[in-house]
Amino acid sequence: NNDGRDPTPLLLRRQRVPRNFKDTPADFASIILEASAEEYPDAISPRDLAIGASVNILGRVFFMHDCDDFTKEFYRQNFGMTDFTPISVRSAAAPRVSEAIPPYTGYGSYEDTLLASRSIAPKTMVKNYGKLLQHGNSALRFSAHMAKASAIDAGRKFILTYRLSDDTISIYEPPQRNSGIVGGKFLEAKRLVKPSGSADEPVYYTEKDLFVGAEIAVHGRTFVLDGADRFVLKFMETNGFPASSIESARAALKSFD
Repeated sequence: NNDGRDPTPLLLRRQRVPRNFKDTPADFASIILEASAEEYPDAISPRDLAIGASVNILGRVFFMHDCDDFTKEFYRQNFGMTDFTPISVRSAAAPRVSEAIPPYTGYGSYEDTLLASRSIAPKTMVKNYGKLLQHGNSALRFSAHMAKASAIDAGRKFILTYRLSDDTISIYEPPQRNSGIVGGKFLEAKRLVKPSGSADEPVYYTEKDLFVGAEIAVHGRTFVLDGADRFVLKFMETNGFPASSIESARAALKSFD
């Protein structure tokens, strides 16, 4: 029940209960002996119990709101009671507090921030195993260059890879001799947020956003896709991409092997 209490089946064993438990003799071994009328001359009796009454049992006050049929018949025959209307003790439902999504911390992904607010020991985001089984390691690869590049970045060439199984994008820069730039991994595989998205409601790039001529915003830089491999063309033809995207991919076919 998640109430924080131990699931003990018995709160009080059958015994005589004094009206004032502080009157118990100090030398009486109540742990191993059962109290009698000598120790508890003034004990709680059936006359003290009724629907709507409260009784103090060893320092705790219990409110009686209902009873079973045998108890009703007992009080009807011995005390002449006729009113056994139960009393509702249900408390009003507490208003549900809406869970506010915390702002993005800047560490990890947006999902990491969300999961960290829901658990002390957050777990990784559950993968979409349906897409993983459908696409496996298939990826769309495009050649790209920087838009509005400086004189140093004008000649830099990149390969943008989009993994279909998890919607992550990575960018690699092939080394070029005598360029003054080492090359290598430019962007670790991750889901990229569109400029139209926000920290509270991120909108990610999908395969529909990738085509020859498209501009992809990557952390303050803009990349223009200027080529695609044959798998991209085949994927577009079989997945209902616009004709213009298919034609631009066909006209800019490249091999990255």
